[in-house]
Amino acid sequence: MPTDTILSYVITGSLGLLLTIVGTKITYHDLKDTITNKKKQISLITTHNYLFSPALAIIISNTFNLDFPRSIALFVFSVVPSSPSASSVFTMLTKGDVPLAMTASVISMVSSFILMPSAFWLQLKLYKNNNDITSIQLPYLQIVGILTFFTCAISFGMVLKRKLSRNYLDLYKKYTKRAMFLSIIAIIILFSMTTQLVHSAFYHGPDWVIHYTSIISFIIINPTATIITTRVFCINDTPERDAIFFTVLRKNPAIPMAVAALSFKNTVSDEDYYTIVGIEFILPFIMDLISNPIFLYIRKKRVGYFCCKNKEESQLHEELQQEVKEVNQENQDVIEENQANTLYV
Repeated sequence: MPTDTILSYVITGSLGLLLTIVGTKITYHDLKDTITNKKKQISLITTHNYLFSPALAIIISNTFNLDFPRSIALFVFSVVPSSPSASSVFTMLTKGDVPLAMTASVISMVSSFILMPSAFWLQLKLYKNNNDITSIQLPYLQIVGILTFFTCAISFGMVLKRKLSRNYLDLYKKYTKRAMFLSIIAIIILFSMTTQLVHSAFYHGPDWVIHYTSIISFIIINPTATIITTRVFCINDTPERDAIFFTVLRKNPAIPMAVAALSFKNTVSDEDYYTIVGIEFILPFIMDLISNPIFLYIRKKRVGYFCCKNKEESQLHEELQQEVKEVNQENQDVIEENQANTLYV
């Protein structure tokens, strides 16, 4: 079996393990409550993932006149669902609406096996160099199969949360994380063994400026558009806005790699295949380089510091808390004294 094929299966399996852990953090009650009370916010995120993002990818492809494999790589990345874990962590650290981020990400994932192939099919129809794709047979069954597997992984995690005791659940998470750590090592080794894939991932050819500018443009413009749409749809709560922003920003990093590796192996030329898979492999790292500074800026605005409070702020906070406790104690003493006087009278 070719090394790149083994790599794709390892990535798919490790992502499935990760999603089972994500599922253990979700409860049916939380999903139902958020869906009931925040339909507009969830609809906005889902529409953005499967309508605005694909449209933006087409615009960028046409604007930069990207070739066939680079356009396909951007199309695949644009239609993948949000990452439940990354979007929730970013939202939590900026004091955003975590239940909204988690629920919207899960719904985006569950609906992906229908909406993702549909959006991708529409992109191919609107692609200006449509002649390049007339000869390939789009593997919809493979795409749907992969996404169904990921959806089942989340559902399996939710079942584990209901069926297992706290101790057994912690034990499952412990060994699953160890397995994922080993799979990451395996992924790095297998990737480094595929020379053509390494060259495609770290592209430095004559069109490198257009290559990276198109990717960066998509990653920045895509979530920035939510700043406008949240105001258009009168979503004025800051924690909800932050949740929407990070849920759109943090796309699932492993799904495009798995989909590209398992779906296009025998449908495009080897050169185009390695270009597509290489771009999908490096895209999450570029996304991290761009999203982390944005996250730190928003965190500074929301909580007042990048990482942790400085000594003076912490000391002042503790002093204020102590003063509040003293005032509360004095008030309690006064109340007790008044009650005693009343009983005496």
